[in-house]
Parts: sequence; C-alpha cells; structure tokens
Amino acid sequence: MSDLPPSPWENSLDHLTDAVRDLNQYNKAAIADASFEAHITAQRDELGLDSAPATQDHALGRAREHVAAWLIPFLVRADLLALRLQRRFRIISSAMFIMAAAAVTVVAIQINFFRGQDWVVSFEVLLLLLLVAIPMLRNRLRLHGRWTPYRFLAERLRSAYFLALAGTGDRGQQPGQPASFSDPSVAWIERALAQIMAARPMVRLNATDVVSLRDYLTDHWIGSQVAYHDAASADNHTRETSLRRITVGLFAVTLVSAALHAAGLGPRLHSTATLVALSISVPAIGAAVHGVETQREYRRHAERCKRMVTQLAQLRDQMSQAQTLSEIRQIAANVERSMREESNDWFGVMRFHDIELIT
Repeated sequence: MSDLPPSPWENSLDHLTDAVRDLNQYNKAAIADASFEAHITAQRDELGLDSAPATQDHALGRAREHVAAWLIPFLVRADLLALRLQRRFRIISSAMFIMAAAAVTVVAIQINFFRGQDWVVSFEVLLLLLLVAIPMLRNRLRLHGRWTPYRFLAERLRSAYFLALAGTGDRGQQPGQPASFSDPSVAWIERALAQIMAARPMVRLNATDVVSLRDYLTDHWIGSQVAYHDAASADNHTRETSLRRITVGLFAVTLVSAALHAAGLGPRLHSTATLVALSISVPAIGAAVHGVETQREYRRHAERCKRMVTQLAQLRDQMSQAQTLSEIRQIAANVERSMREESNDWFGVMRFHDIELIT
C-alpha cells in the first residue's frame, strides 16, 4: 500500500521548523567587531550621512540619522554574512571544476610520461575523493542555501532605509500579490523583516523638505543603483567574454594538437606524448572553464543588470522632477517594486546553481 501524502499541516510544520533553524543560524553567525564597525562606516559614507551631517534645523538630516541608527546595523550584518558566504561558495565551486580537470590531466600525464609508475595515479584518486567530499561539505555548511537568502535580505533592508525616509516603508504583501520567494524554505526572511519593520522610527517631513528629499533619493538611492547595475553589467560581460575567449583558445590548442598527431608529425617534432597529453587534458580544462561560466550565469546577469539600468534611469528622471511628497512616495514605491522583482529574478536563477558532484 502506498504512503499517504503529507497533510498541509505537516508541510507547514516542516517549513516552520526550517525557518526557525535558519533564523537561529543567521543570528548566531559571528562577525568580528572591527569588520562590523568598518562596514558601518562604509555604509554611512555610501549613504552620505557623514558628508552632510544632521543639524537641528534640518528635518531630513535628523530623519536620516534616526533611520540609519535603526537600520544600518541590520543591513551591515546581512551584507557581511552574504559576502562571506558568497566568497566561500565561489572558492569551493571553482575548486570542484579545477579538480575535475586536474584529475583528467593527471591521467594524461601518467599515461604519456610516467608509464609503469602507477603511483602517479594516486593523485587522481586524491582529487576524486576531494570531489566527493566537497558536496558533503556543502550539505554541512549550506553555503548556497544561506548566501542567496542573506543577499536578498540585505537588498531589502537597503531599500527599506530609503523607503522609510520617503514615508512609504517596506510594503507588506498585498492580497493576490505573489510572495517574495517561491521557495517556502526561506520564509524566515519575511518574519525577520516584519520584526525589523515593527521598530521603524516615524519620519515626519513636510512640503518644505520635498526638494532635499527628492535630491537625496535621486542621488544616493536610485542614482547609486543605476551606477551599481551599470558597473555590474559591464563586469559580468567582461568576465563572460574572457571565459569564452579562454574556451576558444583551449579548443584551438586541442584542435592543433589532434591535427598534428593525426598527421603523424608527433615523432618528427619529438612531441608525440605531449600532443596526446594535450589532446586529453585541454578539453577537460575547457569543460571546467565552461562549467564556471555556466554556474556564474555571467551573460544572464549582465543582461538583467542592463535592463535594470534602463528602468532605474527612467525612475531617476521621474524622481528628479517630483514636486510633492505624494509624487515622491509613488515613485519610491515603483523603484522598490522594480528592485524587488530584480531580486526575485536573481534568486530564482541562483537557487538552482548549487554545488553538485562532477563526473
């Protein structure tokens, strides 16, 4: 008799258990005090808080300090943890591809240069054991499963700072509106955001603050995001182009080596073993380079960032011409919606690019 499917109550309980575990793991992660303070200083500089300090007769300046004191510590924690996990994830994932190519290269070298010395193959065995160990380490550390939600949380908090100044806040989910995540295992983020937003300070600005608020949001929020996505698009395009050129170069080396070997020029050039080794190992190296390119999704991220530049540039122009607080709030809500959709798209892409065993 087949097992009955789990009830909705059981599914909810499992998700709640996962959410509690993830939230506890997030809160328990240690961050060095020096790193935390340095990142706070960097965030304040990025937000222009120290370049134009608040004064008693500057309502926006006071509001900025109140909102920053409330939110920046939360933002810095999420940002630092996301950066830490991203760095570790990329190191380990790149190591997977490198070791897979290295294992093939060891065999090619042993066959052509160390025949009869089977001890050389022990290096291949070691590399293969490491390839098995890395996914096990992945399961234990959950680097990917924590990095992507932490980054999403950091970006939501970054927007929340500006939304609080605009007086719109971080909008709650409306009836019929899709959830921020399609993955219920990261529902803890919505719970964490709800708790953080509950302590949001009140911001009271009036018509006399329209110009200063409009200019601040235009320059330090939308303009900053336009510059970031423009640079990110260029960087991803450069990386994708570089890896493709490397792949083409490796293919050319393989083709030339195979052609020389097929033409019987190996003995004449005194390099038959080298040609065979190259013909075997270079394609494996090319596959590793292509694997890195595929996992990082450089082209897709470049195109996504380019679209964001176009959308945000239009919203920046609209914000720069806003004349009332209601206009500012409406445009701010549109910016938040655009950035949240971009974050959802990024999360949807990256959630399927975890570390897997390479064969």
